[in-house]
Parts: sequence; structure tokens; C-alpha cells
Amino acid sequence: GAELVAGGDQIEDEIQEIQSDLMFSPNTSSLRVIRKIGSGAYGTVYSARDDANDRIVAIKKFTITDAHEQEDHGMPVTIIRETGLLRSLNH
Repeated sequence: GAELVAGGDQIEDEIQEIQSDLMFSPNTSSLRVIRKIGSGAYGTVYSARDDANDRIVAIKKFTITDAHEQEDHGMPVTIIRETGLLRSLNH
């Protein structure tokens, strides 16, 4: 939508940053970020192509806010719950 067009340079910078992050893990090094899908309270979602099997996938980069960090000193429980839910999906 309009958000993707209006912030073109900023979005390109975000995509380059997440692409750089993906290169450091053997589990994600075959992913090539295509575009930003959207963002919300808990993070930003990108579409990517998995070059290992030519599939389109979604990647979510979680945002940890000060409020989340104050809940406990580990990973915020909302992120743990969402990650578990997403991993359980068969899609």
C-alpha cells in the first residue's frame, strides 16, 4: 500500500538490514528478502524467497520495547508465545 511507496528509502534500508542479519545464520542464509509486508505492535513482517527450495516465506523481526523488557529480564513472554504458535502452523 501507500506505506510501502511513501517510505521507499527507509524501507530499502530496513530490508538491507534484515538481509544482513539473515546471512549470519545457516538456517536463514538462503533467504532473500523481497519486500516489507507490514508492521505492528510486536514487529515487522517481510516476504522472502527461500533460494534453497524456491518457496516464498514470511519473516517476522520482533520489536522489543521498554515495556517488554521490564516484564522480565529474558525474552518477552508475548514473543515466546507467538513464536510457538507460528512454529506449530502447518502451511
